[in-house]
Amino acid sequence: MIASFVFDLDSTVLRGELLPAIGEAALGDRALGGKTMESVMGQVPFDRSFPARVERLRSVPVAQAAELARRLPRYEELCAFLRRNRGQCYLATGNLDVWIAPLARELGLEGHVFSSVAQVEAGYVTGIASLLEKSTVPTALPRPVAAVGDGMNDLPMLLHADVGIAFAASHPVPPVLAQAADLMAWDEPSLLHILESLRC
Repeated sequence: MIASFVFDLDSTVLRGELLPAIGEAALGDRALGGKTMESVMGQVPFDRSFPARVERLRSVPVAQAAELARRLPRYEELCAFLRRNRGQCYLATGNLDVWIAPLARELGLEGHVFSSVAQVEAGYVTGIASLLEKSTVPTALPRPVAAVGDGMNDLPMLLHADVGIAFAASHPVPPVLAQAADLMAWDEPSLLHILESLRC
């Protein structure tokens, strides 16, 4: 029986990617979608891609970005699983803490979030204080741990978990992630079936 379930946020709990959604809604910037997918698929390392993408969003107020994050479409049945099992469930996201805090509260996961940490001045992100290293997340949780993710940034988390699950509902997963995962879920129902079987 799994003691802890940890989930990526973008294209795992959310149906899409947060930074492109903020960029398009707040700034009319559609280029972030391509930049984000380059990182998701492993073409550009996350630690190089993410700070550059955050820099493009510095003019967006934190409150506006957080509200956009809260309104993004989600995998609702998966969110129901998170709420039912909130004591065992965690989020692990490279996204900034100040952008996702209201969403985490709404999911019942306040205090169960691993994220990157923003530098904020006068209500705007001015930089990144620390970038989440996902390989450290499973070791911080009660074991055994099941980890779920969709992109290359999730690979270290899946490798350090007891059960790694690649989730391909929003987009094809990188081949390296698919090969490293113990299990593959192609859609939300198949992921929920896996999660419920691991919980028993």
